[in-house]
Amino acid sequence: MSGSDTNNSSETNWALVDSLTDEMIDRSEVPPLDESFFARAVWRMPEGQVVVALHKAIIEDFAAHWATGGVLVYASGSGEEPGTIDPDLLADLGIAADAYDKLPDVVLHDPLKNRLFLVESITSHGPVDEQRRVELARLFFGTHAHLILVTASPNRSMIAQYALDIAWETEAWAADEPAHLIHFDGERFCGPYDAS
Repeated sequence: MSGSDTNNSSETNWALVDSLTDEMIDRSEVPPLDESFFARAVWRMPEGQVVVALHKAIIEDFAAHWATGGVLVYASGSGEEPGTIDPDLLADLGIAADAYDKLPDVVLHDPLKNRLFLVESITSHGPVDEQRRVELARLFFGTHAHLILVTASPNRSMIAQYALDIAWETEAWAADEPAHLIHFDGERFCGPYDAS
């Protein structure tokens, strides 16, 4: 499309369109919504609701299975839902305040094992790919905790869709099967990796 194409003004009389009431609109050519329409229809859940539900599952279900005794350090907000942040704990863990906008969707700290679970929701920003793995390693370089990077998804089939993008030496977790992790190679299973 050339620049001139975007400058053409519409010939639609928008004032007239705005003044129309529902009764004034001619629907004679619109087919009825009968059983055949609904038989072919595909249900699509709005993305924001999926993100909020997945964040809740990470905090409640992932933490219960994989970060037992863990503390919620950070959870991003979504839409009108506010986020959660513990700035004192982030500072204690060596995370600078200017890094907050780069944090993953959920950060959980297991103080007993000194592990930080950095969890990205596949429905908000995609999986922990190699670029994000490196970015998170740099962002959390100053922390004394061991990092575990996790891609969270509503289900395993969505993980399969992104499998080629998920970085090695990370974990993948499906909310519909909370007691299981998919481990992407490396010598440790659900264990921290050195930043090197």
